Amino acid sequence: MKKNIEKYVKEYLTTELNEFRRSPFLNNYPELSIFEKTIIYKYTEDGFRTLNTALRENKGKYLSKYGHFLKYVLEKLPDYQGIVYRGVDLTPSTDRFLQQFVLQETNHY
Repeated sequence: MKKNIEKYVKEYLTTELNEFRRSPFLNNYPELSIFEKTIIYKYTEDGFRTLNTALRENKGKYLSKYGHFLKYVLEKLPDYQGIVYRGVDLTPSTDRFLQQFVLQETNHY
């Protein structure tokens, strides 16, 4: 599988590979090769759009070659315990709508 990932990254993700080589996260997770890390990097940059859309449209029945590689690489990582943050881009009207669900801080004396 590692050789297939390396070949895929060199063929289809050369830009992402070069970008990741300059990343401050390059040395994180030494158990992963740079090619495996590039697979994750691609997903976090813009690969999630295509992959997630395909998964929704196919009800998870079909996984692309890239999707199989990502699944393989993620399964190699240790389980994570802790808080995870997610960013989203909202239109002003959606942001106003969602504000009604935000808990307001209260001071207890």
